[in-house]
Amino acid sequence: MIDPSQALVEFRRLLRFGTVGIIVTLVYSATTVIAVEVLHLDPIAATTFGQVVATGISYFGHSIFSFGVKTDHGTYLWRFGLIAASSYLSNVAITWLLTDFFQTSYRVSVAVVIILIPLTNYICNRYWVFGIGLRDVSAASNASPSRDSVPKF
Repeated sequence: MIDPSQALVEFRRLLRFGTVGIIVTLVYSATTVIAVEVLHLDPIAATTFGQVVATGISYFGHSIFSFGVKTDHGTYLWRFGLIAASSYLSNVAITWLLTDFFQTSYRVSVAVVIILIPLTNYICNRYWVFGIGLRDVSAASNASPSRDSVPKF
């Protein structure tokens, strides 16, 4: 049976994750457009620059706000980077597979990517990247019920 209070905690965590995701998407878009329009970078260089900036903000946003774990870059950063790189490669692979191989509209690939990548990222970040920190937070909360180290939404 699912504990309703735990389900609410997870739902709030998911909402925070989505909020960070929206902010990161806006930062990526703005950074990329500015890099092309103002800095006159090539679109590929601009999108790479935008991705790097967005990934940095995403890491700190998810570790601090989405999951509320104690900062431990030695544990989390390399895992987060691996997931971010895998997501980028998955995005490219899915887009290529659907548009070039199966000859579907790019709109189909965009729809698949905007559903599949965030869902996969949440699961990977929740259970692998920041999972250790969440177990530590949960153990501390059980030991001291008055401590709520997970940010409220």
